[in-house]
Formats: sequence, C-alpha cells, structure tokens
Amino acid sequence: MHQLVIGKHGYLQVNTIVAIRILAVVRKHILLEIENTSGLFLLALGSGVLSLGIVFALFQWIEWKDDTPNLPSPGTPMQPR
Repeated sequence: MHQLVIGKHGYLQVNTIVAIRILAVVRKHILLEIENTSGLFLLALGSGVLSLGIVFALFQWIEWKDDTPNLPSPGTPMQPR
C-alpha cells in the first residue's frame, strides 16, 4: 500500500492484480455448467466482473491523466522562457 501512495509503481501493480482477477472470473464463467448454476450466482459473477472492470478503467484513466502534459488554455499568452 505504501508504494501505491508514493509513486506510479503501485498503479502498475494494482492494474496487474485487477487484470488477473478479471481473467480469473472470466475463466470461471467459461468453465461453468450453465444448467447446474443458479441465476443469482451468474449475476454475482457478472457484477464482480463489472466492478473489477470499472476499477481497472479508473486506474487506466488516472495513469492517462497523470501522463498528459499541462498545456496552457487556448487564448492565453505564451510565457517567455
């Protein structure tokens, strides 16, 4: 948790863990026997994949936002160097 707070290294670790969990749940979907599975269990697995996907997308957005340069707004005068 400390690495997550102090730098980008933590984002990469969390992204990897979330991606692996998504793959594990999707693998569970593939291996399920649908006729022996309740609808509530399928709903729970689906909501788990959805929530993990939202967390993954959020971390991707945070990384993308941190990587974009801070450009001046259009119409503002350029600062001399």
